[in-house]
Amino acid sequence: MLVKVSGSKSWRFNYRIDGKERLLVIGDYPAVALAKARQVRDIAKALLADGIDPSEAKQEEKRIRLEAKGQTFEKIGAAFLAKQRKEGKSAATLSKTEYHLKLAKRDFGR
Repeated sequence: MLVKVSGSKSWRFNYRIDGKERLLVIGDYPAVALAKARQVRDIAKALLADGIDPSEAKQEEKRIRLEAKGQTFEKIGAAFLAKQRKEGKSAATLSKTEYHLKLAKRDFGR
């Protein structure tokens, strides 16, 4: 448990993987009970034993959840571009934005 100067408390799990120290934030106390925090920690230890980074696994689960809701980078970028068109941005601005979104999509993926 980490207790900040402000008085807020959160459950955290420090671990090392591939020689690097990592941190998995489990949740805020008292929203997450001790029993639940221990359960999440035990799952994280099991993932570590299998060579899987628990923090990356948590981020991947979040990405899958957001993608299932339809919040992909591709869709958000298209909505942003449509908003700029609706606002009447110049053709140069639109083409530059479209170019940057294409580059970002190539690097980030969908």
